[in-house]
Amino acid sequence: MLRNRAILNRIPFILLIVVTLLIFGTLAWLSVLRYESYNATMLDLGNIVQSIWSGTQGEPLIYTSISGAESRLALHVELVFFILAPIYALFPNPPALLIFQAGLFASGAIPLFFLARRRLGNPYLALAVSSTYLLYPVAQTAVLFDIHGDTLAMPLLIFAIDALDREAWSAYAAWIILALMCKFHVAFAVLGIAASLYLLKRIKPAIATATLGLLWLALTLFIRSQFDSGLAASSAASSLASYFEFYYGDPAAIVSSVIPRALNLGIAFGPALLLAVRSPHWLIPGLIMAAPVVLSTGPGPVYLYRNHHYALIVPFLMAALVFGASNFAISLSRRTSLGGPPRRSLAG
Repeated sequence: MLRNRAILNRIPFILLIVVTLLIFGTLAWLSVLRYESYNATMLDLGNIVQSIWSGTQGEPLIYTSISGAESRLALHVELVFFILAPIYALFPNPPALLIFQAGLFASGAIPLFFLARRRLGNPYLALAVSSTYLLYPVAQTAVLFDIHGDTLAMPLLIFAIDALDREAWSAYAAWIILALMCKFHVAFAVLGIAASLYLLKRIKPAIATATLGLLWLALTLFIRSQFDSGLAASSAASSLASYFEFYYGDPAAIVSSVIPRALNLGIAFGPALLLAVRSPHWLIPGLIMAAPVVLSTGPGPVYLYRNHHYALIVPFLMAALVFGASNFAISLSRRTSLGGPPRRSLAG
């Protein structure tokens, strides 16, 4: 009897591995197919691959723009590209990086499974949550839209949330730092985590997380100011001002596109919202990351769901989904007087 139960408990994890490999293979194949059919873009994949190649030459992530040679360190400060440089040195072609990105994304299903299994006490529900992540619309569109730092940070933040829930502080700090290296504005997502922890009365972790986020934000703004070749970029403040001018320089455009912006926001949040709203604390970082996207007047347009800009809301939607389901189960068990698992400190 016990042996049969153990086998049944293993089945969801085996199914998870199968689903994860299937999604990884599908997204990797579609990403490479998109590249080979000339649907990838110079302004994203081309520039980023060139900057990663530059890293293999010991250069500071240089790429060629309309203005001439520039550094990614003057833009999004994607220090993670230095970590990708050895991969590109071994496999010097863009598809290798696309496959790596798809694999990294898919790996996020594993810590999410363990997080959900701990919180919900049911491996089949954990499988459902992990499958939701792997199939989440704006997660998949991010993976399929060239290579970007926020897409790389998406699974890393899930690893961090799982470590936080286990109170594995060294692992939590390591995953947070890796995520921060992906793009300078990941610091705002980390500050969102700190805000959630503070509201959950986890004061010490909140202070430590906020400190790390603020220090990293200050460091990246300094790096931007040092590598920005513009005449106005003589300080971190002016570098940040130029960034805001590029992405938020036409506020009047927001009024004329309120409806499509709202619809895209609904696509980004809608699939997880029914349960996620039951853990509003974990929606805070997602809302912090979604607000600049919806309000941006940058090219693309930025607010479209099919690009990569909503990638950083996904880890927090998944966390809210897990803890929201946990809160729902607790509420249901109380109403039916059947008892239930104790309220956990991160559930909200």
